[in-house]
Amino acid sequence: MEAFVWPNAVSPVIFLAHSMGGHITLRYLVEQAPSVAAAILVSPMIRINTFPIPGVLLGPFLQVANRAGWSERYIPAAGPYDPGGSPFENNPLTSDRERFMKERRIISQNPALALGGVTYGWLFEAFKSMDRLLSAGSLRTVATPILIVGGSADRVVSVPAMRRVCRRLPACRFVKISHAKHEILNETDSIRLLFWNEFDKFVQTAISTTHLNHQGR
Repeated sequence: MEAFVWPNAVSPVIFLAHSMGGHITLRYLVEQAPSVAAAILVSPMIRINTFPIPGVLLGPFLQVANRAGWSERYIPAAGPYDPGGSPFENNPLTSDRERFMKERRIISQNPALALGGVTYGWLFEAFKSMDRLLSAGSLRTVATPILIVGGSADRVVSVPAMRRVCRRLPACRFVKISHAKHEILNETDSIRLLFWNEFDKFVQTAISTTHLNHQGR
């Protein structure tokens, strides 16, 4: 942000972030308090869905696993990116087959974009960061208008956790989109349209409020 964004930013600055990016953005807003007009967090990683294992049990196990030197090992059922694996049927990311396959084609053309499964080390650090965010009393000091959007069919991250965090933020609106999976921006046209309508309304209000505040100074 200091090296590239702020030196070239044109007001109003708006954050749009997805999943882990949403988590990092929220921590940035809490810890750095940047002057931005609005933030839209799509399926933010507030809590990871660890069903059927309760998160309270998984945390101590991850700590032991990392102390045992397993940080670079994949968790069970995870592994390196497999172009032939993870069929479209019952995938947790999108209900749009064409966009699902398009991502596969893009990765086949540029394998460096491939993302493998979760390791014990990544999951351990993710839990630490989520705990740090949720234990921060400074959530209530975030003045930035925030829109949090979750999908009712998201099996990757916790939608109830998004709603709970939104209640703790002074200027937050939560929207749940029916039938949407984790990657809302990679979903069907009808779901994406619902998202962009919410985005447009929220950003327009945030920009208008920011403009009025600047005029009143």
